Amino acid sequence: IDHLPEGFNVVNLTWSEKHPTLYITVIVASIVIFTGIFFTLIIIIFHERRKKKAAMRAHERSIQLYQMATSDSLAFAWERQGREFRFSDQFWQHYKQAPHPITINEMKSMLHPDSHKVFENGLSMSSNGISFTEELQADFYGQNEYHWYQIRSKAILDEDGELIQSYGIIIKIDEFKAREQELIEARKMAEDANMKEAFIANMTHEIRTPLNAIVGFASLLTSPDMEFSPEEKAEFMDAISTNNDLLLTLVNNILDLTSIESGQMEFHIEQHSVSDILEKVYKEKAQLIPKHLEFIYEKPKYDITINVDLNRIVQILSNFISNAGKFTKEGKVTLGWQYLQSSNKVEMYVEDTGIGLTDEDIDKIFTRFYKKDEFIQGTGLGLPICQVIANRLGCTIKVKSEIGKGSRFSVFFQTV
Repeated sequence: IDHLPEGFNVVNLTWSEKHPTLYITVIVASIVIFTGIFFTLIIIIFHERRKKKAAMRAHERSIQLYQMATSDSLAFAWERQGREFRFSDQFWQHYKQAPHPITINEMKSMLHPDSHKVFENGLSMSSNGISFTEELQADFYGQNEYHWYQIRSKAILDEDGELIQSYGIIIKIDEFKAREQELIEARKMAEDANMKEAFIANMTHEIRTPLNAIVGFASLLTSPDMEFSPEEKAEFMDAISTNNDLLLTLVNNILDLTSIESGQMEFHIEQHSVSDILEKVYKEKAQLIPKHLEFIYEKPKYDITINVDLNRIVQILSNFISNAGKFTKEGKVTLGWQYLQSSNKVEMYVEDTGIGLTDEDIDKIFTRFYKKDEFIQGTGLGLPICQVIANRLGCTIKVKSEIGKGSRFSVFFQTV
């Protein structure tokens, strides 16, 4: 263009020819920008590769730590998708099987029947996105030998609350369950030892009290240096007789309690008329109720038959009546029974108008050697024996009471 003669106009020149300086500037700037972007991308890629390598190393380290932690504890990973369970390859290797998915029903078939409910509860919780930890028994060996496992689960739900996937670990815990059972047995032995020690201590105290009275009054009667009137001798003899009865009752109660708990006491279960049972008790106890109390027998016009050991139910009711007589200063003692149609049970009861019991007393009266009033004669074993007999007979004892208004002791039997 510089060499063209004057008078010529050049049209359609390229932009680079029109603006050469700007063109060179744009080219240089583009090269600089491209170079910057290029090196920026290289730096980003380098950092990403470093982060990926670090993440892979951390993942591998986590896997190694998990494998180290679970190698001796027989813990295996699992996941559930839909109705299929997939266990880790280590799980199947341990049980000498090729890895394969199993359905919910196949999984359930490997469980002990007692663990089915636990498993179904776990499935329900997992489907609702709730994490859980449960213990169950399963036979993964296929040898009809059930082992204890702990299964832990977490779940992933979608936006609509539908289960996408659940996963967790399953741990074999036979050794832990064995140690747990050993601890339970050791604790029970320790508790039994403490109970026996307390029982012996209480028994010694209860035996010593009437025995000291018998020995003391007998020594007075046989003492050559002491002279007593016939009335005083009669009082001494009466005290000896009373304490002798108390001592005999205590020994019989201890023998009964020991015999029942050791399983040596025989029970003869037969069908008996409820009316006949209470008639027998009423006749036997009518002469023994304190004279200042009214002894009433309430009975329905109908009759019902129950399966029971006659002597043992008489023993329970007789104890209720004896206690009612001791703790009732005035009023009446009522023996009776009724049929409860709603529960198809028979209630035999002894009701009094005595001093009554607090809720705390009711919680304690079936404890051995517990006595509400230490100054009233008794061994504190009658009601515990009644409770043990009731348990063996398959019936229940209940107490209703109000301070100052009296108590009602009831024993409930299922009808034939």
